[in-house]
Amino acid sequence: MWFSVLAGLFMIIYFTYPRIFLGLVWVFAPYIMWYVSKPKKVKTYKDIITGEEERYVKNIAKRTWSYFENYMTEENNYLVPDNYQEGKVALRTSSTNIGLSLLGVISAYDLKFISINKALELLENVINSICRLVKWNGHLYNWYDIRTLEPLKPRYVSSVDSGNFVGYLFVVRTFLIEKSQNKELIDKVNNIINNTNFLSLYNPKIRLFSIGYNIEEGKLTDSYYDFLASEARQTSFISIALRQVNPKHWNNLSRTLTVLNGYKGLISWSGTAFEYLMPNIIMKKYEDSLIDESCKFLIMSSKIYAKKLEIPWGISESAFNLKDLYGNYQYKAFGIPWLGVKRGLADEIVVAPYASVLAIDEDVKSVIENLKEIETLGGTGDFGLYEAIDFTPERLQLQEKYSVIKTYMAHHQALILLSINNLL
Repeated sequence: MWFSVLAGLFMIIYFTYPRIFLGLVWVFAPYIMWYVSKPKKVKTYKDIITGEEERYVKNIAKRTWSYFENYMTEENNYLVPDNYQEGKVALRTSSTNIGLSLLGVISAYDLKFISINKALELLENVINSICRLVKWNGHLYNWYDIRTLEPLKPRYVSSVDSGNFVGYLFVVRTFLIEKSQNKELIDKVNNIINNTNFLSLYNPKIRLFSIGYNIEEGKLTDSYYDFLASEARQTSFISIALRQVNPKHWNNLSRTLTVLNGYKGLISWSGTAFEYLMPNIIMKKYEDSLIDESCKFLIMSSKIYAKKLEIPWGISESAFNLKDLYGNYQYKAFGIPWLGVKRGLADEIVVAPYASVLAIDEDVKSVIENLKEIETLGGTGDFGLYEAIDFTPERLQLQEKYSVIKTYMAHHQALILLSINNLL
């Protein structure tokens, strides 16, 4: 803010009162801004959670970790399968899954489920597999066969998945620097980060990211991430931090607000918990900022909407009670109607447990109470919380009030594990 000081001094020297007073304000503006921006005293989890509550969430985390422990094996090249449903394992994975599995390993170490040696061994195995994967401009493809390591067709590179993946690698790099002397492994992570070209997914004319690049068609998809309340803001943040994209891009992300009960918050495309809360897993959220207020607004809206429908709270993208010809659950975004611009959000009612767990460091007691309600509906299994509970009447059998979606999605499992780790 040097210009503010310079302008203030100029006004004091060359002008008369009241401009001298204004000049003094400008001179002291950097100090004033520092003072009002100081963080409030941060509460630790000990201030907000009892021993019983800690044991409860840690038990969920332990069961959730067992999904990764079971399937990050040599046979699968240490790449976590996308999902597990009724005895069937999907032998494919995405860049988001891979990145989150790395943070899952770190979380398992933090929560004392595994030793440091086991954590470093798993991280090295996954990173070595990543190095063997075919890439496009440094980006991982959307999907790979975890047994053959071949990209699945149609080949596609997703902007949001790449931003997720590289963001998670920054965390992995920090962990390795702190815990490991293996410089070769740290160099491999650095090379993956530095070789990822985000500009290839960016449209400089409109200063926005395309949703991705279609390899088969050889062009960017003509659809763009244009909301600040989006899971893609991590991609925006990472690409700016790497100095590949002009910071003006951040200002091009829509900040349209909506109002409820005297509070304001950003709107998103689908009104999902994913869009608001997922980037907070690794990105600092500054108290009272627009993003912080919008995340609180999403949580408040989720509770109000759930109370109105008399269901547990937490709505986001998830699997739901519809299967394809092969018996696999289908997947799409569900959201809060007044938060999303997408039409038809009020037509279906699907609760995803991970959506409320994403808010656990914001409102731990409410989340635990919500999870216990989900448990009473049969929402847990061997690997922790099931994917979802579908309350949509059109998809239920006669006399059914709801249907538990008994499947586990790798990225939602990881988000549960990471959220609990961030809390504890």
